[in-house]
Amino acid sequence: MQEVFDDERDERRAEMFARFSERLDELVSSGEITSSQKGAILDKHEEMQNKMDELRNLSPEERRDKMQSIHEEFRSWLKDQGFENLAIGPFGHGFKRGFGMGHMMGESQ
Repeated sequence: MQEVFDDERDERRAEMFARFSERLDELVSSGEITSSQKGAILDKHEEMQNKMDELRNLSPEERRDKMQSIHEEFRSWLKDQGFENLAIGPFGHGFKRGFGMGHMMGESQ
């Protein structure tokens, strides 16, 4: 049964990533970001996703604290890169609220 949930989660994640990547392609095409910036964003997104994957077995309180830390790290990186105002978040709404993955982690925001 867990395999079914894992497969569904992986499928949703792949769909979200595809939309995210398409949005980055649009920004490259319009000249708002460069191809190398797109690569850096995708690399950082993967790094943050891997960090979030490590949170699955934590208690809700520990997970919340770690998610906050990941969110702050990512916001700091975005600011340092000059991306904080681009609408390029995984849902096209920018990165103001992080990854929007809390619901997938069993947390309501």
